[in-house]
Amino acid sequence: MSTTAIESLLQLNQTELYLSIFASIATIIGIFIAIVTLLLTRKQYKTYVEEYKANREEYALSNKRLAAEKAIEIAKLFQQEIIPCITFLQKIYKYIGYYEYMQQRQGIIEQAGAKTSYDFDAKELKSLYGVEDGIGNLFLTKVTHECVYSSIHLLPAGNYDIGSSGEQAIALVKMIRNRTLNTLEWACMLMTSKVAEKKQIYQSLHQAFLKYISLEYPNIAERNTNSFDKYYTNIIEIYNEWITKARSDEKCELEAERAAELTKRSLMPQTTPVSYAALNE
Repeated sequence: MSTTAIESLLQLNQTELYLSIFASIATIIGIFIAIVTLLLTRKQYKTYVEEYKANREEYALSNKRLAAEKAIEIAKLFQQEIIPCITFLQKIYKYIGYYEYMQQRQGIIEQAGAKTSYDFDAKELKSLYGVEDGIGNLFLTKVTHECVYSSIHLLPAGNYDIGSSGEQAIALVKMIRNRTLNTLEWACMLMTSKVAEKKQIYQSLHQAFLKYISLEYPNIAERNTNSFDKYYTNIIEIYNEWITKARSDEKCELEAERAAELTKRSLMPQTTPVSYAALNE
């Protein structure tokens, strides 16, 4: 082999060596860039997750605060408008005998076995009360002008036209009843949609709510002639939830009282009966 050929071969090998070294360096740089990119991506992802968690917690706290504020707003609405209207209606219902009738019917239903939930529809109304409609309005025919006139001071401040006849007085009672139910439906909608904190409202208002809706059961149920287009669905949902909780709380309270009584008896000193013969000895 000539000297020129050997030099050409050496030059070729040297070129291949340089290319190989360059490729290795390029590979190392590529791997390094990939690692740096991965580390930066992980860091960015971690930062994103932390920001997301912080924003979510802040959002949750904000929603909780707004729900508490809305609950206070509903409580004020109860105090200023709903409770006065309920008080007025209950007095009218007592005057016409509807209040006593409903208490008797509900007592019979409870004795037969309390339902876990109520559908508030015409079919259920017939199964519980024997009629599909007309109970509430039938009793309202007994409303007199004098009865409404003597009770109107219980309503929130406002202009109420009771006229001078029984028909006008009945129309006012129906208007107050519908307005009260519509206001309650709005308040219950805020609770079912979690805009308002219902636990906070339950503590102070569930008794008045449950008692009143129990009275209005026939008036609500007779309007719901089908299951897909019902009136007052939010009232029904809150009523069923709260009546279940109220019964559970009452049961727990009774069990706690029994346990306390048994504990009290177990701690009392036991006395051994003394026979008459032993006393004479």
